Amino acid sequence: QLQEELRYKQLLLERMDFIAQRAQTAYLNIGNHWLKQLPAYCFIPLVQGDGDDYGPVEITKEASAALFNDRVSPFLNFCFEEEDGRQAWGMIVQQAYFDALGLPELEGMRRRPEQLCLYTIQDLGPVGQFNHAYAQPSLDYLGEKGWQSKGTPLAVLLGRGNEAGRGVRLIELYLPVERKP
Repeated sequence: QLQEELRYKQLLLERMDFIAQRAQTAYLNIGNHWLKQLPAYCFIPLVQGDGDDYGPVEITKEASAALFNDRVSPFLNFCFEEEDGRQAWGMIVQQAYFDALGLPELEGMRRRPEQLCLYTIQDLGPVGQFNHAYAQPSLDYLGEKGWQSKGTPLAVLLGRGNEAGRGVRLIELYLPVERKP
């Protein structure tokens, strides 16, 4: 039991270190681009959206019980995956954490493999002003550098609030990429 608790605390420490490092540099990197390996993850959808318009939240009792507890919630990130111009809002958990925490397969869950991504941090702006072209500067950057998008874009929410009287919604944008043929 002590060994299990120690393994969990080590996972939690790793996760907290990652969050602290990201918080210290995220705002400094808005609009910068670089390539990064995105670890394999599990996406658990919650609601379909179109910009700032959302459908009903859909989560099973099993998924809710498995995810929304003190043991698991520190490992979740709220996010959306882009699907045909609409957003599937939900949560992701890295595959390594999913396995280490012994989480069950959840209805509707999608597993995503490790993939090379163009990474950037963006401000989506105030609530109610979702810009559907939010990824276009990154897609343009890819084209300039000889890469192309391949796969499902992922936007991880970092936080939202107000700065100088203006609404701010920071995301980490991951665009899976491959070299142009």
